[in-house]
Amino acid sequence: MGIRIRLARHHLTRNAPRFDLVATQSSARATARPLERLGEFDPLPVVQPPPSRSPNGHLRDERDWGARQFLPRTAQADVGVKHVRWNLDRVRYWLSQGAIPSKPVERLLVQAGVLKTDPRPAPATTGLVMSRQRRIREAVRAAERARGEAPVAQR
Repeated sequence: MGIRIRLARHHLTRNAPRFDLVATQSSARATARPLERLGEFDPLPVVQPPPSRSPNGHLRDERDWGARQFLPRTAQADVGVKHVRWNLDRVRYWLSQGAIPSKPVERLLVQAGVLKTDPRPAPATTGLVMSRQRRIREAVRAAERARGEAPVAQR
C-alpha cells in the first residue's frame, strides 16, 4: 500500500485549471477521495493588464478617469508568478513516511527547495541506473539530515 503525492485537478473549466496537492493511495482511482489535502497550485501566472486607453488612443489618467473597473489579481502573488501554497510540515511528513511524489509534484518540490534532486537526471554513463523511487528516498533522507532530524527508521 504505497502513498503517492500528486496534483488533483479541480475547478474544471477549460481555461482556468487549478490543482490540489493531495496524498492518496497509489492503488486508488484518480477520482477517489484523498487521504489528505496538502495544498493548492494555480499554474496560470498573474498577468498585468495593459494600461487603460481612451477610444482615441490616449492613456487614461486615474486621477481624471477614476480607478480601473477590473483590477488585476495581484493580491495573491506577484505579477507573472504562479501561485503555490502548501502545508510544508505535512508534505515533509508524507515524504518521510515513504510517499512518492508524481513527476510534476517532484518538480515543484525541487523548485521550492524541499528536495535537492534533479527531477530529470542525465542518462547514466555506466550500466547501473538509479530508480526514481530510490533517488527520491535518498533526497528525502539528505533533506532530513540537513534539517537535523532523525531518519524515520530511527524514530
